[in-house]
Amino acid sequence: MFPGGMEVGDEELEALERVVRSRNLFRYYGVGDGPDEVAAFERDFAEHFGARHALCVNAGSSALICGLIGAGVGPGDEVIVPAYTWNATPNAVIATGALPVLAEIDDSLTLDPADVKARITSRTRAILPVHMRGAPADMRALTELARDRGLVLVEDVCQAAGASFEGRRLGTFGDAGAFSLQFNKIITTGEGGVLVTDRDDLYDLAIDVHDCAGPVRRGEGLPRFPGWNFRASELTGAVARVQLRRLDGLLERMRGAHRRLAAHAGHGRPERVGAIAHRDTHLVAAFDHGAGGLPRRARQLRRRL
Repeated sequence: MFPGGMEVGDEELEALERVVRSRNLFRYYGVGDGPDEVAAFERDFAEHFGARHALCVNAGSSALICGLIGAGVGPGDEVIVPAYTWNATPNAVIATGALPVLAEIDDSLTLDPADVKARITSRTRAILPVHMRGAPADMRALTELARDRGLVLVEDVCQAAGASFEGRRLGTFGDAGAFSLQFNKIITTGEGGVLVTDRDDLYDLAIDVHDCAGPVRRGEGLPRFPGWNFRASELTGAVARVQLRRLDGLLERMRGAHRRLAAHAGHGRPERVGAIAHRDTHLVAAFDHGAGGLPRRARQLRRRL
């Protein structure tokens, strides 16, 4: 619990002090040489995850909204989401004016591609898989389905930063990926989010969505969208840069705990832990232990992890 939050220390404090002493708290203008923390974090994040663009925002929900609207989702559209997710996922769809459509999950706790296919209608515009509790969805099947049906694919990676599917980072399969920096997540700034995409057009529109003055700042004239103010501050950017450097070490320790749980959980069924072999998971653990509650050895191990 709170993997990045439990690591917050002197490096984050030094990063915050650097920003405060510069007096550059706002990302787009300031004093002296001006701010660069958020922009530097975006460059580092995009490089780390193998994406063309990254946009730091104030929440994972904001990243989802920017990704959906940036990809063209809007009023009258339907977006297929898993029935098992946090309410922020369908809320983001509703914020665009579209309608969330619930689909079943499979044993991985993520979208069941067969049920997604059955729920596609003439109004379906997008598929929104959620890599719930670190368990990657079947991105091969979902990517093929989205491509064959001409649908937008936006990944909710808020609970799975750093995980991969068949060797490829989550968040980079579809049109966009949304990450969270909220305190419960793998890395954290207390609150925050990141959008990644390889699409220039989606990125450009997402900038307008996240900043009501976005096109003006870039000298592009009037906004194409009546944007909100989802901007991240330089304080967020500074802490995020430190936390991003911690990510690989955090994942290594979490995966080690995951392996120990799978090995010592007693009469549960550890073959279900981590779901499918080609899914690189770091958080989820699912056991079929019937009505008897969590196995005694699993309870003991949980206290030790």
